Amino acid sequence: MNNSFPEDRKYSKDYSWIKEEEDVVTLGIIAPAAQQVEEFIFAMLPQEGAQLQKGAVYVNLEAVKWSGEITTPVNGEVVAVNMAVFNEPSLLNKAPYDNWLVKIKINDKKDLTELMEAKEALSYYQEKLSL
Repeated sequence: MNNSFPEDRKYSKDYSWIKEEEDVVTLGIIAPAAQQVEEFIFAMLPQEGAQLQKGAVYVNLEAVKWSGEITTPVNGEVVAVNMAVFNEPSLLNKAPYDNWLVKIKINDKKDLTELMEAKEALSYYQEKLSL
């Protein structure tokens, strides 16, 4: 299992990685969470233009014996949706840090201060997921 957390992004406590690019953040799912399930078979993503509130569900994922929701760590507007992941959700299992879910234009960069750095995320998820 890949327990890595790339240093170039931040992490939420709800299985998301967040990569900041000026006023837009890219969100994806962390590798340990993606590898807890055999293969994602369905991903329901928000539409471009949708307004997301921090703590609201931004993606629904289904695997063969699992389904779940992931909440957004930021407030903002969806400016891009990764249709490749919508069409082939198993890309998240194969390369979770190369396959993003959505890009959000954030309303307030203060939302990013509540996120974890890679080292903190590794420690948090080692305990949470028994890595």
